[in-house]
Formats: sequence, C-alpha cells, structure tokens
Amino acid sequence: MPASITLIPNPIYFGSVNVGANSPQSLNIQALGFGPWSISSVANGDAEFSSDIGVGPLSTGANNFTVNFAPASTGVKSDSFTIMIVNGADDSTNEYDLSVSGTGTSPPPPAATGFVSIIQES
Repeated sequence: MPASITLIPNPIYFGSVNVGANSPQSLNIQALGFGPWSISSVANGDAEFSSDIGVGPLSTGANNFTVNFAPASTGVKSDSFTIMIVNGADDSTNEYDLSVSGTGTSPPPPAATGFVSIIQES
C-alpha cells in the first residue's frame, strides 16, 4: 500500500461562536502505508485557533486530535495549520495544510436577576 496522510475533516468550519467561548472540533489524521510516521512541526498564525497536535510519533491508522476556536472579537475568522509529517520509511517530509474558519459573535446579554417589588395600593 502506498504511503498516504489524510486530514479528516479538512476544512473545519466552527460556525458561530460567542466571544469568550471555546468550540472544540475533532480532527483525525489518518496515516496509511509504510511508516513509521512522526509530526516534526505544527504552526498557525491566529491565536484564536489552537490544537493539541504536537510534535511526536503518529500511529499507523487513526490519530485523533482536537482543534479549538475561541474568538476574542466578533467577525469572520480564518487560519491554516501547517503540519509537517515525516515518513521514516523513506525519510521524506511533507507539508499538510488544515484550513479552519469560524465567526465570532456577541454573546447574548446577561439575564436579569434580582427582585421585583410589587406594591399594591388599596
């Protein structure tokens, strides 16, 4: 079987997320064929997007990670994670790009709390 890496899903769309909230999404990196596989670097440019993808070995088959979107302001946001993966079978390094996007929205106003006084006149 020829060696292949697949990022599932790609792209990841987070939809609308309130400013100050966090929305996690699952990412599966499928490593098929002859290995061993390892991630040599992961980089992205927007701090509103983060992940638990780290440098280190990948198993042959499914490798599950989490990608997060935590908007700091309102508006449409997009970014790309660049993941460098090494195939130890032939010592090749390949770049894989994961596109991510979402929209930061204003949180709803806080619910009113407290007491309401009712005065009854007679």
